[in-house]
Amino acid sequence: MSNENAVSTGLPVAGRSLHRWLVGLPVILFILTMSFFAVYAAENDTEWLRRALLLNIAAVVAGGLTAAAGVMDFGRIPRDHRARTMALVHGGLNTLSLSLLVINLQLHHALIGPAFDFERALPRTDPTAAIALTAVALGITLGSGVLGYLLAHRYMVGLTADQLRERGRASARRVAQPAARATAGNDL
Repeated sequence: MSNENAVSTGLPVAGRSLHRWLVGLPVILFILTMSFFAVYAAENDTEWLRRALLLNIAAVVAGGLTAAAGVMDFGRIPRDHRARTMALVHGGLNTLSLSLLVINLQLHHALIGPAFDFERALPRTDPTAAIALTAVALGITLGSGVLGYLLAHRYMVGLTADQLRERGRASARRVAQPAARATAGNDL
């Protein structure tokens, strides 16, 4: 893909798109949420349930912030750009994944308030649905991550202005080097 088709970010932070900086946080929180629900299922200790619910809340918040930054980058993709459809699918999959974690919180709504009261024990609950929802959400997120990787590295969506300039210089050097070698060979 040529540099002319690259799409700059609307939210550059320290040389990268804000979306790229944030994207790992919800993934890690999704993994931890699922893991803590699984430990709760194995140990039957409600402290693991409390931690899983708090991580689930953090994952939804982090996913929402990451999605907002992604929407800002999406808004800069021209309508006729080849990456636009892939970006829509990427965003749709992430929205579905985030929705599954919200549904998980709704299933446990009676435990959300008590989860913040660390002096109070939580009632036991069946973790099967929570594990299933978070596992499916994680799988969808990882699949969407492949699309995100392609958007960033193949279609160059979300680059900063500095990255665009550097890629332009590197591209010009790659074009100039073979031409210089060909010219040098003619001098012999």
